[in-house]
Formats: sequence, structure tokens, C-alpha cells
Amino acid sequence: MMAEKPEAEDGEKNGSRAANGASKNRIFARMKQGFYILGPKVMELGDVVCVLFSGKIPFCLRPWGRYYLLVGECYAWAHGQGGNGHAGAGSGC
Repeated sequence: MMAEKPEAEDGEKNGSRAANGASKNRIFARMKQGFYILGPKVMELGDVVCVLFSGKIPFCLRPWGRYYLLVGECYAWAHGQGGNGHAGAGSGC
């Protein structure tokens, strides 16, 4: 007789689904300044993470000639830095 796998409660299923959705197609990286970021899977070395004017969410931008391409939204945290958890403007990866 095989033991049955206990079923997860609805809250556990929803939490797992939310975590999976938030991290799908994203990578974990560390910036030169010590910030840890969760950003778009297509981020590359040399991309810039910054908070755009009047914004609250950091974005990953890719230098492209005189301009920047918007790569995607990031989550940044200054773990162990005693900071406020936000990447400063112009922080490079």
C-alpha cells in the first residue's frame, strides 16, 4: 500500500503559483555596488539599473548608442549594506 501525498491547502497552492509567476523568465544577479537584483532573463553585463524620474520601481536599461533600450522591470535590494533597499540611479550590473 502506497502512502498518499498530502494535498496542499489552497493558500499554499496560491503562494506557490505567485512565487513561480514572479520569478519566471527572471534571473538573480549582483551589481557592482553590492545590490542584489531579480531582473529580466535577458539582462547582460553592462546593463544599467535605475529608478526613472519620479518613479519607485527600478528598471534595467541597455545602452544603445546615444540612447537606452528598456529591458524590463527589476526588484533590487541592498542586503547587508544597511541601505533602504533601493538601487540608486545609474547603478551598473
